[in-house]
Amino acid sequence: MISEAGVRRGRDRLAAALGVEPPAPDSMLGTLAALPLPPSGSPPPTSPLYVSPLQDALFERHRIEVPIVPWPRHPDRLVRISAFLYNDDADYERLAAALTALLAEERRS
Repeated sequence: MISEAGVRRGRDRLAAALGVEPPAPDSMLGTLAALPLPPSGSPPPTSPLYVSPLQDALFERHRIEVPIVPWPRHPDRLVRISAFLYNDDADYERLAAALTALLAEERRS
């Protein structure tokens, strides 16, 4: 089901896992939400066909498909989630765990 409450729960779960404040108030949410990610340390993409290595790793290693969107200033990338028929709270939990692990690996590299 499309749900503003679902995207709010997902956003709040990811914000807690990432240690960031939600960048927009609840009243500005629809069925999509974006959260800042730590800087990647890579130069900004120059192609609109760019796919983030983090996005690739989420899919290849965890079978999670979620857009990691480049941003032209700090933060240099965002994760965008949606609440739709195929997403539920367990999916956001899986995403939070996978993102936390992959971002920790990035920091160590």
